[in-house]
Amino acid sequence: MTKSERIERVHGPITKIEQAHNATSKAIARCFASCEGDPRGSVHRAWALSLAFVIIFFVVAFFEANSLRKEQGSAALLMASIWTAVVHFALIIIGSFVLKRFPTSFAVGFLLGFVVVVA
Repeated sequence: MTKSERIERVHGPITKIEQAHNATSKAIARCFASCEGDPRGSVHRAWALSLAFVIIFFVVAFFEANSLRKEQGSAALLMASIWTAVVHFALIIIGSFVLKRFPTSFAVGFLLGFVVVVA
């Protein structure tokens, strides 16, 4: 007897919402199955993916600052785009340094706090 048959026997027929929830749970479990054996490697892969997005934000902020400077745009908007580029560059450096050199719980907590403040 399968799990769904046992649930159906006890609780009645399974609704479509419950079936969708079960399918979603299975998909998420499959996605994170590789994390069980190597949690540190999983954190490094997640950080690499985050770095890709942060680098995109850094490049976009740089190009936006450059276009604002050429078109005599707002000084406040120019400063905001430069500040965004600087903060994202600092996030890249600090995050990589913490995860590679000091992977203690305090250092990772510091990094998570920094990411929350930046967000």
